[in-house]
Order: sequence, then C-alpha cells, then structure tokens
Amino acid sequence: MKVLCVVPVHDRTEFINEALLSLVRQTRTIDEVVVTGNLLPSEIDVDLLACVARRSVHEINGHLLHDRLNSVIGRSDCEAYFVLADDDRVKPNFVERTATAIESADIAFTNYAHFGDDDTVIEAGPWSSIDSANTLPVTALVRKSVWEKVRGYQPVVYFDWDFWWRCWVAGASAYHIAEPLFEYRRHAGQTGSTMPLDKAELLVQRYRERLRSTGKMTGDPAIYDEVVSAA
Repeated sequence: MKVLCVVPVHDRTEFINEALLSLVRQTRTIDEVVVTGNLLPSEIDVDLLACVARRSVHEINGHLLHDRLNSVIGRSDCEAYFVLADDDRVKPNFVERTATAIESADIAFTNYAHFGDDDTVIEAGPWSSIDSANTLPVTALVRKSVWEKVRGYQPVVYFDWDFWWRCWVAGASAYHIAEPLFEYRRHAGQTGSTMPLDKAELLVQRYRERLRSTGKMTGDPAIYDEVVSAA
C-alpha cells in the first residue's frame, strides 16, 4: 500500500524539523511526503526532508488549509494518507501499525499523547461517537477512496470533525489502535478555535441538520455559508 503524508505548515515553523525527524524514524517506509504552506527554504532541513520518504517535496502554497490538503491528496497516486501538523510528531511504529490495520478498514486511528505544556494521554474514539463529539485526532491513516467518496475536506468550522463525520455517515469503517502513537503538541495559552465553543457547536448542529434535510450527506460548502450567515 502506497502511503502519503501531508505536512501542512501553520503559523509556527520552529518545530517543523522535529516533525520530519519523527517521520524519518518510522519502521515502515513512507512512500511520499509533501510539506505544503508558506515555509521559507531556510526554515526546513532539506537534507532531513530528503531522507523522510521515497519521494519528498516542499511546495509553497498560500491557500486555505482544506484547499492545500485536497490539492496534495488529489494529485498523489497514494492508496492511503495521513496529515501531520508541522509541530506534532508520530511514534516510530505509527505508519507500520496503521498501515497493517487499514488492510481491513477504511480508517486507522490511535490514541494520542499531549506533549509540550501538557502530558495528558487521550483515548480516542470510539468511532460510533463521532456524530456527537470530535473523538478522533486529525492524524489518522485514511484510504484515499474514502476521501474521494466524501469529496475531501471542506471550508467549515472543525474541518477535521466534519470530515470524520461525513466518513462515518458514508459508512466508512474504522480500526482503533489503543496505543498513543500520535503526539499532539500543546502550547502555552492554547485554546483551539478562535470561535466561541457554543457558537461553533451550534453551527455544526445546524449544518448537519440542513445536510440531512437536503440529502447532501457528503457536505455542501454553500449550505454551510447559508448557516453561518443566518447565525
């Protein structure tokens, strides 16, 4: 199975090489790694990047996150992919364990551990709870065929939760590895979304109600825009 890793660059770039090092240390070779975003060449260790996968690419892309992810995944000939933020890490056996698990599932996810300003270990899942809570980390191995089926990532609040929810609605199966193989960096003062939690969750609820009423269960950005405008 050909595996792609997409590393989107956000506001912080000082940890990018730490993220790449965690990919270099994988016990299973990654076939393709694409680092995408407004990252200057001087901020990335090009020698390290060259060792990450059979094919490693750094591209300058100033588009919104969901567009960057869809662009990279859509162009790749991978069979499965995972997203790793530029300041997070994966344990050395993350790809090996999830690639084995995905042979009998559409998605393979693991528990995860905070590091940095917090050292909490989080039990992810269960998959069946995704309708009511965002119980999966963004870093999980996904079959590209599932990404195609639900029309990729969309410009909505909690874009990762929205993606998992649409996969769940579409009948995708998921395998839970009950070990913290993904490491999520917590920063001082980190609060997550800039939108108030109650408003964000209300938008999610109304958006899903509209999708159900229209039968567009793979999502519709235009409907989301209508929900936001009416809020």
